[in-house]
Amino acid sequence: MASEGLIKRPLHFRKDFERIVALLELVFAEEIEARGMDIRAELITYKRLFPLFKILGLFSKTFRYTMNGFVFETKDEQIIASVNTSSLGNRWEIAMVATHPDYRRKGLARDLVTDAINFVKDKRGNMCVLEVRSENTPAYHLYRDLGFIHYDSIAEMKLSPDNWPESIDLPIPDEYTITKIKRDNQTSMQRYQLQVKETSEEVQQFLPVDKKRFKSSKLKNLLRPIMVRLLSMKLNSWLIYFKEELVGTIFVNFNKSGKNPHRVELVIDPDHQEKLAKSMLSIALTKISDRGFTNNNTLITIRSSNSDLLAILKESGFEIVENNHKLGLKLKPTYF
Repeated sequence: MASEGLIKRPLHFRKDFERIVALLELVFAEEIEARGMDIRAELITYKRLFPLFKILGLFSKTFRYTMNGFVFETKDEQIIASVNTSSLGNRWEIAMVATHPDYRRKGLARDLVTDAINFVKDKRGNMCVLEVRSENTPAYHLYRDLGFIHYDSIAEMKLSPDNWPESIDLPIPDEYTITKIKRDNQTSMQRYQLQVKETSEEVQQFLPVDKKRFKSSKLKNLLRPIMVRLLSMKLNSWLIYFKEELVGTIFVNFNKSGKNPHRVELVIDPDHQEKLAKSMLSIALTKISDRGFTNNNTLITIRSSNSDLLAILKESGFEIVENNHKLGLKLKPTYF
């Protein structure tokens, strides 16, 4: 057997923390460096959140199944392969698929991903999703062989401090209005409708936009400031309206620790992208600059098919860090 002499067992994130970090820092060294990330600092944050997740898990499967997975370890307890799966509303995400270079091409990744899929089935999940780098052909073929469908592709882009644009003050056109985000049911429905319009029909045929993700609740509103504080982040969000129609949203996650990048998310109505994209990006970058946070990298993820937005980001100093394919597997849950 390919795994002869190795021990396969469930992942115990808090207990396995140091050995998991060591594996991920080795396997994903290039990706971590390209983004300017500190993977240890990021995972320490999640480790601190575990007691909170345990309580919230009594009410929500999203928190109940946050850091589940499986590992292979040697007899001297070195973790040499891992997989993680987490519940995300109408789907489960498979991530942290990592194999030590000395143990590759032994079928360990296939074994662990298969266990992750079966775990999701046992929890009555309907779908697994994952991302794979476009140049990682062996992994891509592995997932396709396991039945995954390639339903979308994305580009992750980085603005480094050295490429920060000199002039970024570009207000939105006069016919639009901008306001801080509201956490109410009406705004939640508008955001859902905007996301549906922004997502191609081909993608939605495979993975529809999850309406529950946008629903406001007292629990979400209570937890949001707590989570942001524990994650050493500050979240700023704005809504862009054309008359009374929501046509754009801007989200900026400032990483206050200085150890990881900021993240920007732009959702733009395709009918208004030509007029709004540069202004919305300008607003996001101006907020980062005003807070004096330009010493960190800034990341943004967009669909690879959005060539116009890709060009605007490149003109503004962003460069592609990674091209990823998004794959999904529809499941027939196991019932007892």
